[in-house]
Amino acid sequence: MAAAGVLNQAHFICPACITPRALFGPPEAFRTGAPVLGELPLVLGMSAGCDRGVPFAPLSNAEAGAGDAQEWRDMMRAAAEQVVFARETDGDEPVPRGLVGSSQREGMRLSALIDGFSPHLRRPSVIMKSILQALGVDKDCKIAVVQYRRDVFGVGREEELHWSIVLQTESKVNSKSRFPCFQVFDRTFNDERGKQWELHDRDVSLAKTRKCLGGVYIGVVKESQIALLREVVHSNPPTDRSAEWNCRDWVMEVIELFILKGWVGASIHSQSVLLPSLRRASLATETLFSESSSALPVIVDLA
Repeated sequence: MAAAGVLNQAHFICPACITPRALFGPPEAFRTGAPVLGELPLVLGMSAGCDRGVPFAPLSNAEAGAGDAQEWRDMMRAAAEQVVFARETDGDEPVPRGLVGSSQREGMRLSALIDGFSPHLRRPSVIMKSILQALGVDKDCKIAVVQYRRDVFGVGREEELHWSIVLQTESKVNSKSRFPCFQVFDRTFNDERGKQWELHDRDVSLAKTRKCLGGVYIGVVKESQIALLREVVHSNPPTDRSAEWNCRDWVMEVIELFILKGWVGASIHSQSVLLPSLRRASLATETLFSESSSALPVIVDLA
């Protein structure tokens, strides 16, 4: 794979004389031998767009509030086209081997993304999804049910453990890895509030506590759909459905929503489907914990 770069804030356009002025010296000083695909000007509208959470590329010149916005957009489009239509020579025949793609269709899609989005597509999550798909880098993220010791319950009592949903966003897991984790807890207040449930949505390290007894993979979601997955999770706030309702019931309710989205297979219709795999994971995790202080919890495939 070839390496290339884009010089950001390479110059600004003087409003008085319309002359490019280098901000950090001549561009040649920053060339390292790798191809330079473009030199982006400093555009005031870029900062304003970032403050509003609006990507700059989709904005019109008027919306961007800068006369040199079109130069920025043209430079980005040209850089994108060089990436997509890059060619490497193999013998005497040109081989379509781009940095991120090679087909004309990919080039047209990426150029359209750089050129602008229709107003209803300007949500950052939608734009990021489109860009990831166009670049072909929309990776899979595994969904897992992860279990924790609870009170006196441990290995062999998986049906009584604390369950959570974890999104494994990296293929390689180590002691420093942190993943999105969704779980619910109940709190009891000594006033009119009584017992209340809370939904926690935060990144966690599975290696942080020995209470984690591993888990089981239940499905896959694309990286571009993580924001949507989070919306689905929050659409199911925890409340007592019955006197016996608990965190495991909430996990199963969320799994039902994931099934509707196609992220989880329809075969996971009850807790009993997960229990054999969860027991296998807890046994393997306990064994590793007894052998090494640096061992990580084991997450197994669904049996």
